[in-house]
Amino acid sequence: MTKARIYSLSSRAIRDLIDLYKFLEDKNPVAGEQLVSAIERKIRDTARLGLTGVSRDWISSGLRAVNHKNRCIYFRVKENELRILRIVHGHQNIGAEDVEEEN
Repeated sequence: MTKARIYSLSSRAIRDLIDLYKFLEDKNPVAGEQLVSAIERKIRDTARLGLTGVSRDWISSGLRAVNHKNRCIYFRVKENELRILRIVHGHQNIGAEDVEEEN
């Protein structure tokens, strides 16, 4: 049975959302707000529904991901928490160093 979890965003994931909004802001601020809101909703729903996404162990052990449109949301699942590590374009190459927590 799936289990609802709380979620939190790493500082890098927060920066990813800010950078995404800033990139779109000049062209279409409404679209930027809508995309960031939709990504946040996807994260909330993933945590609330207890979803675990798909394994990305070949990048880093325990890493999981869900997609939203052309973005990939990388996270780790703990007992009661979904820890969002990065939110990047789905075509972006990503390595273990890109998803490690900052100290």
